[in-house]
Amino acid sequence: MSFRPQSGGYPRITAAAGPTLDALGAAGMEGYATVEVDSAEVFGITGVLKLYARGGTAPPATPGVQPLPPRLAELLVTLDAKRAMRLDFLYTASDDLRTFRDFYGSIIVPQPASPGAAPATPRPG
Repeated sequence: MSFRPQSGGYPRITAAAGPTLDALGAAGMEGYATVEVDSAEVFGITGVLKLYARGGTAPPATPGVQPLPPRLAELLVTLDAKRAMRLDFLYTASDDLRTFRDFYGSIIVPQPASPGAAPATPRPG
């Protein structure tokens, strides 16, 4: 799932969920180098926040496609034993990072369903 300005372009947030962090693919993107690693919280769960800068080894731009921005932030969070989340934030200016912090700071993580629990059925009313 991606979130981006209506006008297109950047900044852009991409969210992915899976059973484990490994299932979500390799960290980072081709052509980006890690510049900082820190921790960050999502709904009281601590994850790893990695900041990347685009380097000289970035793949060449494709004609007719907007080039990738110079910065990438990535948040990796193991929510519980069966769920993990990865958020990628492509952005152009360091001030844009506030948007990403506000985004992941607003996430509410639902509790996992109990194994074998019957789905709730609404009462006619």
